[in-house]
Amino acid sequence: MGPAAGFRECVMNDFATDGGVLASPGERKDKVVHTRFGASEMAKIEGAAEKAGVTVSAFMRSLTLEGAGVRPFFTQDDRAVLGLLLSEISAVGVNLNQLHARQTGVKLAGRKRTNR
Repeated sequence: MGPAAGFRECVMNDFATDGGVLASPGERKDKVVHTRFGASEMAKIEGAAEKAGVTVSAFMRSLTLEGAGVRPFFTQDDRAVLGLLLSEISAVGVNLNQLHARQTGVKLAGRKRTNR
């Protein structure tokens, strides 16, 4: 699997629907961290979690792990955009390979390319 395929797998498949963070398969989330927030802080957190389309728990877990350098926080929209960007970057790579093959006469997909 090449780097692009690995990135695509990470972006599209390796994130849970609960906010982008996966525990190990079968691992229970039974560890608890108690944190105190003011009413205005909690309202902001709840609003941000709702906007991201995840629970407050998943939102805080994602942000905590992101801050620890474990995993980035991606929403469904983020993953969709990253998937589209990956497709565009792949297409540019194909075009560059074709231009290089045309300029150098290198075989591309089993054919010898000639300069025109």
